Amino acid sequence: MAFSPSPPSSPISPSPSNEERRRYDVFLTYQTKYQTIVSLETSLRDASIRTYIDQDEPISPALLRAIELSRIVIFVFTKNFGSSRYCLDKLDIIINYHKNMGKKVFPVFCDVSLTGVRQEMGSIAELMSRGDLQKQEFFKWRSAFTEATSLPRFTISANRSR
Repeated sequence: MAFSPSPPSSPISPSPSNEERRRYDVFLTYQTKYQTIVSLETSLRDASIRTYIDQDEPISPALLRAIELSRIVIFVFTKNFGSSRYCLDKLDIIINYHKNMGKKVFPVFCDVSLTGVRQEMGSIAELMSRGDLQKQEFFKWRSAFTEATSLPRFTISANRSR
């Protein structure tokens, strides 16, 4: 069954209390684990930064709440991020939180360039042309991607750990 998130223009749940607002400092989401990401996770933990780690989890109310209760979101783009609908849907949700609720979002390009990610969006367009995707899915993902790539971003090179 496909998950259809509530529009981020209206909160997913009642407004969180001040204590809940600070449940996580960082929401870190990625699809492919690289040694650099492991190092980032370790550094955040060692610095006592409360971090929600999302490695391509299905979208659920709990995951949406974790995004909402995080001060910032780090979205890691890797070579095949477009192969995961979860990843693409999360990007759309996170960007909507950014646009509608002021959520701070930091894209990280790990072993992929902006051009490489754009090519990935091209392969998603090919899926749509074959009928594997609905137009609305493609256009929402493309819009979220365009918004994400217009934000200040980081580019890192890393070795894949698994």
